[in-house]
Amino acid sequence: MTEFDPTAPLENDAPDHEGGAIPVARPVLVDGQPWTIPAPPPLPDDPMLLRGMRRGSTVVDVFIIVVLVVAAEFVTGVILGVSGAFPPESMSKEAEAEFNRTILVPVLAVRASAVLGLVWLILRGRGQSWQAVGLTGRSWFLNVLLGAAGAAVAWFLSVAYALIVVTFFPSLEESLEENAVVLTEIIPHLSPAAFAMLAIVVGFYEELMVRGFILPRLRRLTSSWIVAVILSTALFVAPHAADQTPPMMVPIAILSIIFSILTIWRRSLIPAIAGHVLFNYGQFLFLSASFGDQWK
Repeated sequence: MTEFDPTAPLENDAPDHEGGAIPVARPVLVDGQPWTIPAPPPLPDDPMLLRGMRRGSTVVDVFIIVVLVVAAEFVTGVILGVSGAFPPESMSKEAEAEFNRTILVPVLAVRASAVLGLVWLILRGRGQSWQAVGLTGRSWFLNVLLGAAGAAVAWFLSVAYALIVVTFFPSLEESLEENAVVLTEIIPHLSPAAFAMLAIVVGFYEELMVRGFILPRLRRLTSSWIVAVILSTALFVAPHAADQTPPMMVPIAILSIIFSILTIWRRSLIPAIAGHVLFNYGQFLFLSASFGDQWK
C-alpha cells in the first residue's frame, strides 16, 4: 500500500495553462476580509402567529376557554331564567318585562368581563401581549371602516341567502320567520341606546373569544389558517344552533368567515369587533321595526 502524500495533486485535478493543478476554491476577500453570505433578515414580529408556543398548550387554552364559556352560558341562563320565573309577587307583567330588560346587559357584561379576565390570565401566563389576540390600536380608524364594510357585506349576503331560500325552498320560509320570533323571545325589547350597549357587549365578547383567542391557537395547532377558520366557525355556529333555527346557521357561518378573514388580513381584532357590533345593532333595529309593540 502506497503512503498518502498530502502534497501530491489529486488525480482529478485538471492542469492549468502552466501545467500545475487547479487549486481548491479559495475564500473571496472583500476589503481584505473573507466574504460570507449575509444572513436573511429576521421575520417580522407577528404576535398572532404564536411562534414558540407549544401545540399542546394551544389545546389546553382552547379547552379552558370553551369550558368557561359553557359554564358562563349556563350561569347566565339560570340567572335570567330565575329572574323571569320568580319575580316579586307584587310585580306586574309590565314591571317584570322591565326588570328583565334592566338586568340583561349587566349580566352579559359580567360574563364578558369574566372571559376577558381569564384571557388576560392566560396571556400573562404564556408571556404574551394583548396583540396576540389582535387587540391593538394600530390603524384603528381604517380597521373600524373595514369592519363596517364587512358588516355591510354580511348583511348583503344574508339578505341574498334569505331571498334564495324563499324563492327555491319555500318550505323553509316559515323556519326563517320562526327564527325572528325566537330572537324576540330570547332578547327583550330594549331602547336604541340599550340595544347599542347589548351589541357592544356581545360583539366584543364573542370576537375576543372566537376570532381573537381561539382562531390563532387553532392555526398554531394545525399550521393552517384555512383549517383554523373552518374549526373556529364550527365553534361559533354551535352555540347559535342551540337557540336558533337550522336555516339561520348558514348566514351565521358566513358572518364568522368574513370576520375571520378580516382578522387574519389585518392582524387585528378591531375590524371583527366593529363589524359584529354594527351587524348585531342593525339586526336589533330591524327586529324592532318589524315587530314593534308585539315585541315585549
